[in-house]
Amino acid sequence: MSKQVYELCWVIRCDEFEFLRTAWKVFDSAGEAKAYGLRQQGELNDGLPPDEKSWDGYCFRFSHARPIDEVDGWRIVLEPQMNASNG
Repeated sequence: MSKQVYELCWVIRCDEFEFLRTAWKVFDSAGEAKAYGLRQQGELNDGLPPDEKSWDGYCFRFSHARPIDEVDGWRIVLEPQMNASNG
């Protein structure tokens, strides 16, 4: 399976406000991207479930991992990076 760029999104809830945190990363599958997003949610919440972390006044909740194929009409093509050890 070829690698794909994914947009990962977490909703940050802080009292009555909500903010988005996004990151773009490369994964082999949607399942791998989702697992990463959920693992990051745990780390961002100091290992606590979001509902429990919210008692501190804020929490992170993983929203989605969406594949990204293009940006503003430009197609994204991934190529291996060449470095001194392989070329």
